[in-house]
Amino acid sequence: MTKTAPAAPGPSGPPVENVIFSIKMFCAAMIAYWIALRFNLDRPYWAVGTVFLVSHPLSGASTSKGVYRVIGTVVGGLVSLAAVPMMIQSPEMLTIFVALWCGFCLFISLLDRTPRSYAFMLSGYTVALTGFSVVHDPMQSFGYVVSRVEEICIGVICAAVINRVLFPRHVGPILESRVNGWLDNTAQLIANSLEGKTDPELLASERRRLAADAVDMRQFTTHIAYDTSHHRDLIRSSRALQQHMVLLLPMLSALEAQRAALVAAGGETPRLDALLADLTRWVRQPDKPADAETVRLRQEAADIESSHADAVGWTDLMTLNLARRLGELISLWENCWVLRNVIAARPEPESRVAAAIARAGRPRILRDYGMAFQAGLCTTLTVLVANTIWIASGWENAVYGAQLAGVMTSILAFMDDPVPALRQMAQWIVVAMAAAFAFDYLILPFVDSFWGVMAALGLYFIPFGVLMVNPKTFVIGLTMCVNMPFMAALQSTLSPHLVTTLDSNIATILAILLAIVMTALIRSIGAEASARRLLHMAWQRIARHASGQTNALPEHLALQLVDILGLLAPRMAMAMGAADIASADLVRDMRVVMNVARLKEARQALSADQSRLVADVLEATAQFYRRRRWGAMPEQVIRAVDRGLAEPAGSYPEAVARDVRSALAGIRLGLAPRDMPLPETVPLHLSPPQTAKLA
Repeated sequence: MTKTAPAAPGPSGPPVENVIFSIKMFCAAMIAYWIALRFNLDRPYWAVGTVFLVSHPLSGASTSKGVYRVIGTVVGGLVSLAAVPMMIQSPEMLTIFVALWCGFCLFISLLDRTPRSYAFMLSGYTVALTGFSVVHDPMQSFGYVVSRVEEICIGVICAAVINRVLFPRHVGPILESRVNGWLDNTAQLIANSLEGKTDPELLASERRRLAADAVDMRQFTTHIAYDTSHHRDLIRSSRALQQHMVLLLPMLSALEAQRAALVAAGGETPRLDALLADLTRWVRQPDKPADAETVRLRQEAADIESSHADAVGWTDLMTLNLARRLGELISLWENCWVLRNVIAARPEPESRVAAAIARAGRPRILRDYGMAFQAGLCTTLTVLVANTIWIASGWENAVYGAQLAGVMTSILAFMDDPVPALRQMAQWIVVAMAAAFAFDYLILPFVDSFWGVMAALGLYFIPFGVLMVNPKTFVIGLTMCVNMPFMAALQSTLSPHLVTTLDSNIATILAILLAIVMTALIRSIGAEASARRLLHMAWQRIARHASGQTNALPEHLALQLVDILGLLAPRMAMAMGAADIASADLVRDMRVVMNVARLKEARQALSADQSRLVADVLEATAQFYRRRRWGAMPEQVIRAVDRGLAEPAGSYPEAVARDVRSALAGIRLGLAPRDMPLPETVPLHLSPPQTAKLA
């Protein structure tokens, strides 16, 4: 019976390291098998399978997966002990309860979106595995649940100890390497943006890739707490760095647009050009820039901003906005270097580290309630159908199908379309069946010692264990290593029964086919539909923010939009044929969010009459994002912005006039089509009206 729970494998190292990892897994599995046999536990194969489920090339990740597996098993076992005896006389009620429990736990698991979600998912289908197994003999419930918990704990402990004692591979060095590569790529992206020489499509692709890396980094840092290196105490620093990096995305997009608009309007000055050149060299430095140089550049950006404090024309507004963004860029990049040094164990003043972490705040992730509900519903209905077949047919071994149906629809629920992966797993499960059959009937009869059994198993597990390290073959390796011990029913004595074996294998195959059919009917969607759904969710969040329906901080909303962008990136790559998806740019939308927030903050200082135009802009922006999924265009927003910019200089209080005009200009640059000319109605103090194309 399969219990695979695919998770991203660790970074694939050299072939020798991959073989060492496979040998470590095999050693842990055999130690767990031996312990289970010594204590006469009923199902030693649970301990063996658990080792392969929780093992990971990184020592800390193995521990974290093991902890979550134990928690999920214990919770599921307790629920079984509480529910099964009460409903044992009513199979229909028991079936409905187990189906609903599996669906509910999967729903919560998909909302969590961290490695600990495994505990929620496992607590769901553990009830199916334990509850249905004792339905004919409820008096065995306690012993069955305790046995499962014991054997899983043995597997977890063996995997964790072996991974930490034999050639441990810590998260810390991998984290440091990833951070260095991430920041080096970002530095190049910043330099290209400052120079204005990179192709816009290439920049957009690089930003999507960076967002996807940010999502992956957040998952990766979850394992740091379980590592034994000095990096285990750096969770906050790692997550703060990840948030600083993603906040750079809208900032770089704004810099590109503002500089392009300024060049088109002929507003560049030697002083601004010199600052951009100095910043480009500053960002490209291989080591942390000197504090004196950082202070000088920040002061130069502040001086340029101050010299355009009374800006009302496009040239001045673009210069002011560009200088302000450059100052923010300097602060963000300096914090990135501080956090990079902390992760690399290089000294930094405590005050600067604390300030960098405080600025990041708490991470914000997307919770896709619709997808989670759909996946939970699929699991619930699949378990109901499988149990109906079991009860109606009276087929005793159909219990394997009832148990497996919930497992198969849960383990790949994080995918948009799990059907191809389920088909691949089904093929390799059949191969695992054949391997288990050969082991039981062709090898074990001729082996008379534990060492002989171990040698025979090593010829199987070690090669397939190597496949688990490579992401491309991870599912194959995991499916073969986890399922074979269960199908061979590794126990203390050799007692194969051909009819029972074939009967249970047939039930397993039918359960997999049922899971494939139910998944295809209920929740299988393509990359294009998934990408479009994510875009719509992002636009609805922006609409609520602009209309004042949510009090979320703009930084938090921007982080959530980056999270969506990270999820969107691989789907966009697979759905490039859809014009609406290919043309979407969530980074530009993040710029709009930031400027909407500045406009809402400045609005508090305006009178009712003065805030009328600002309110029109906010309402038009909210309406545009509400209707964007149906192809709405931003002309209404742009007209409202142009009316606000055309107001005389004295229309707004002096304290907020610059912020209002700066935010309005930022919204226009974020929403206007690239070929739309700048308005000629903006009053210019220093130069006549000009028309230029937006970047």
